[in-house]
Amino acid sequence: RIFLTIPVTTCSSERSFSVLRRLKTYLRSTISQLRLNHLAILYCYKERAQNLSIIQRIYFSE
Repeated sequence: RIFLTIPVTTCSSERSFSVLRRLKTYLRSTISQLRLNHLAILYCYKERAQNLSIIQRIYFSE
């Protein structure tokens, strides 16, 4: 029963910390916290962001 109470979202939180570690380099240490959060979200959902970019190009080219 203890096994069933472990949250499934453990991997996603570990992935988020991994993403932040990669983003927070020496050159990016001056970026504001809000921008860093947005970059982390874009990195986590980069496939969706790429699809959105394709949709925008199609929509705005008409």
